[in-house]
Amino acid sequence: DQAEDPDETLLEADFESTPVGQYPAEWTKAGNSNQQVVDSPATSGDRALELTGSSGGCWEAIADREAEIPDTGETEISFSIRPTTNGQTGCHNHNAAVGLRTATGSWNAGNGYELLNFHPDGTVSGAGADLGSYQVDAWNDVTIRYTRSDGEVTLTYVINGEQRATTTRDTRDFEDALSYFRVKSGEYTTQIDDLEIEHADEDGPDQPGEEQPPEFGGQNYLNVTAQNSSGNPIEGAEIVLYDDSYALIDSR
Repeated sequence: DQAEDPDETLLEADFESTPVGQYPAEWTKAGNSNQQVVDSPATSGDRALELTGSSGGCWEAIADREAEIPDTGETEISFSIRPTTNGQTGCHNHNAAVGLRTATGSWNAGNGYELLNFHPDGTVSGAGADLGSYQVDAWNDVTIRYTRSDGEVTLTYVINGEQRATTTRDTRDFEDALSYFRVKSGEYTTQIDDLEIEHADEDGPDQPGEEQPPEFGGQNYLNVTAQNSSGNPIEGAEIVLYDDSYALIDSR
């Protein structure tokens, strides 16, 4: 469901409520209609959405989900995706791709662009950058941070827990109207699960593994082990911080 509060989740899709073999009501098919919810493979739950293109042909499966993308601040798009070797390359050079669009209903409806392209050789690219490798025929956890500020868009890619790249470009004319998340199969079978789109608060989320520095105010004490110039220990040594502007070693 769409959330009204821009600092909370905008979209969640885990396909658990859709019967196996059917199609989720909130999604729209385009291209090849060979799309359905499956119970294997799945990630954290029991079901996932599967798309299958025409092997060796020119008719990929496309699934769109409405998701209003805010035109300010940081939007975080996370999902699990499983590009496979089940198929043969035809007109498209990917076995899975995701993007954003302004409209749905056909493969070329509205305007938009691809955020990520997964390739059958196990490489992945996005925003013109080589993003390294991914696991073929396995689930891959992806987070894309889409940030709008001062007429620019910054995209940060995290794949399987590793930050791969950050790119910045000018905002495009249609960008304010982006309102659909799109996943594509190429001429292969791919599965997607656990899609979540969130609009982060003003400060944004912490980077993976990033520790936030402590905030100092007034006088703060940190116990340390210290020696004088003769190599003898200083009993009760402390580092004294004054309003995070300077420090000295003192003893009591």
